[in-house]
Amino acid sequence: MGRKWGQHFLVDKRALHSIVSAIKWWGKKYEYLIEIGGGEGALTEYLYRINHEKLVVIDIDKNLFQLLKNKYPEAKVVHGDALKVQWTSLVPEGQEFGIAGNLAYDIANGVVWKTLKNREFIPEAVLMMQREVAQRLLTIGTRTTNWLAVILHLFYKVFRIIDVPPKAFKPPPEVWGTVLRLERRPEPLYNIDIEKARQILTMAFQHRRKQLRNNLKEFADLLPSDLLSKRPEQLALSDWIVVLKLISEKYQT
Repeated sequence: MGRKWGQHFLVDKRALHSIVSAIKWWGKKYEYLIEIGGGEGALTEYLYRINHEKLVVIDIDKNLFQLLKNKYPEAKVVHGDALKVQWTSLVPEGQEFGIAGNLAYDIANGVVWKTLKNREFIPEAVLMMQREVAQRLLTIGTRTTNWLAVILHLFYKVFRIIDVPPKAFKPPPEVWGTVLRLERRPEPLYNIDIEKARQILTMAFQHRRKQLRNNLKEFADLLPSDLLSKRPEQLALSDWIVVLKLISEKYQT
C-alpha cells in the first residue's frame, strides 16, 4: 500500500464513538490520556471535550502538529515520534496515564511493546490498528500468534471492541481496522522481565512449523516432553507460562 496506514484518517462517527466508549478509566483510575497520532483531530475532538486539560496529543507530522496545536490550544500537543518520545515525561512524574490512538500499520507492534515497557504507568490502552495485526495479538494458540502476543497476555487482558471497514477512513485503505482494548491485569499471570521473555519467545517462534524441541534445543532438558512435541501455534498461554518459568528460573541473567 502506497500510503502509510496512519495517513488514512478515521472519520466514521460510530468507530470514533466506539474508541471513546472503550476508554473506561480516564478520570477515575488515572488523570491523563495520551493520544498517539492525532492526525486531523477527529478523535482528538471527542477527547478534548471530555477533558482538554488532561489530554496529551503526539504527532510526528509537523503540519498536523501545528493544525492540532491551533485547534486544541488547551491540550498538550507534542511534535515527535511516539516510539521515541518518553511517555512518562509528558505527564506529572509518577502519574499513571491511558493511551489511545489510530495507529499507523508500521508502528502498532512498537506501541504495544512500549506500552508493555511502561505497564506500571498504563492501566488501559485503546488502539485502532490493522485487523491482521490485531488478530495476532488477540488470541494465543493460533497460527498467527507471535511472541509479542504471549507477553502482552501475561500483563494485560485483550478485548476486541469493533472491526472497522475501509470506508470509515479518508481515503479508504485496502484493509480493515480493529479497535483493541488493553486492560492491565491486577497481577501479572507470570511476572517475568519482558526482555528476557522476548529472548526466549523469539527463539521459540523462529521456525513456526517446527516443534519446540528444535526451536528451544538448548533448553530441551528443562521442558516437559508433551510441550516439546508441540509447534508454537499449538501452545496455550498456560503452556507458555510453564516454558518461560522453567527456562527463566534456571538461567538467571
